[in-house]
Amino acid sequence: MSFNIEEYFKLIFEEKLLLNVPYKGDDQLTAATRLSDKKREIAEVEQALLAQKEEFQMKMEGLQHRKNEFHRKELKLKNSLLRFDKFLRENEMKKNRALAKITEEEKLKKEKDVEIEVLNEKIDFLKLDMEKYKKLCEKYGKYKLYLESIIEYNDDFNEVREILARHETLKINQNDLIDMEMENQNMLQDKKLMLLKYIESMSNESLNLNNQLMYLQNKYDKAFGNSCKWEQNWLHIKSSMSYKDLEISRIKMAVHNLYQLISKHQNIKKKNIDNMDTSFQLTKIKIFIQDLSDIISKIHKVSSASTDRD
Repeated sequence: MSFNIEEYFKLIFEEKLLLNVPYKGDDQLTAATRLSDKKREIAEVEQALLAQKEEFQMKMEGLQHRKNEFHRKELKLKNSLLRFDKFLRENEMKKNRALAKITEEEKLKKEKDVEIEVLNEKIDFLKLDMEKYKKLCEKYGKYKLYLESIIEYNDDFNEVREILARHETLKINQNDLIDMEMENQNMLQDKKLMLLKYIESMSNESLNLNNQLMYLQNKYDKAFGNSCKWEQNWLHIKSSMSYKDLEISRIKMAVHNLYQLISKHQNIKKKNIDNMDTSFQLTKIKIFIQDLSDIISKIHKVSSASTDRD
């Protein structure tokens, strides 16, 4: 706001003079008396003007001080907003690094937990095996003593393992002979059954072939009658799928373009921007919008708080 000081004091001076206009009865005063009164009035007006001038100067200085204080607070607020914006960006970077670290640690923890579970299962199995073998040792310990006593009184064997090897060989030969006998018996029985089945199958084969031929002919007739219908259905399905594929491609392209804009805004590396997973891109877009909304809300709160303080 600008003031015309000269006009202001002129207006004050005129008001003072108008307040001291003499009445008609003063015409009888002498010229000297009137001149003395005028001088006194002028002195009073000048003194009043000087006081008004000083008061006006003090008001102007107060307004200038308030103006300077307002500019100082405005500059301070701008600096605070810049520092707060820098703080938000740094905080976002720290948060992203912390989240990445937490994700990596959680992944490593899960892997270690899985390894621990596998190792615990192996330990449990080994304990069971150890207990089982311990019982077997207790059970077959007496046989070891028996075999050792045989070696003492028989010169054909020098060690227990030789006796076991001989026993294993005899056992294998016995099993082979038993298997051979069972195989021969089974083969003979199979030959008898095959002969009976062959005779029976030959008598039924002609009837089965005739029935099968009739069944296949009926099936062919039905399939031929439905071929035109299925062909029309296929053309309709193919046309619908082409339209839906086109719509899906447009949606994916729009999502990818929006994801590229967000990624460039966040200075994400190009190899991460080229990620074509639509679900991944939608998740990133959602996170960006939520973060942007939170930042705008915080800035509004800071601006409102600063305005209230002023």
